[in-house]
Amino acid sequence: MIKISYDEYNLSSHGSNMTKIHYDTIEEVFVLENYDEITSIIINSDEQHVNLNPYYELPEKLPKKLLVLACGFNSIDKLPELPDNLIELVCNNNKLTEIPPLPKNLRYFRCSSNKLEFFARIARKSYQFIVS
Repeated sequence: MIKISYDEYNLSSHGSNMTKIHYDTIEEVFVLENYDEITSIIINSDEQHVNLNPYYELPEKLPKKLLVLACGFNSIDKLPELPDNLIELVCNNNKLTEIPPLPKNLRYFRCSSNKLEFFARIARKSYQFIVS
């Protein structure tokens, strides 16, 4: 299951008050006419959906206005370049071996349970990191 939103994001609520639109396949999302206006993409991002239909890759280009990317509990091995506006990234329980440079506005980052050997380039800002 994929949820997207075009709403403003409230960091203190971690997106819980966002109006979400549901899609069954990732392909439906990435061909939307207003793709670059999407502010939130949530893909199978909880243990409940882990075995239903894991995703193996993300598009090469994420929406320009993306604030939240939650793609935990999939089989993703590579993240694309992250948009400058991104403030929350949840990519735990995947098969990531590296993380691309993190945006300077990032405030919440969770990437535990991956195949990361190290973080190359952690930005200068303060983050709430949850890694292992």
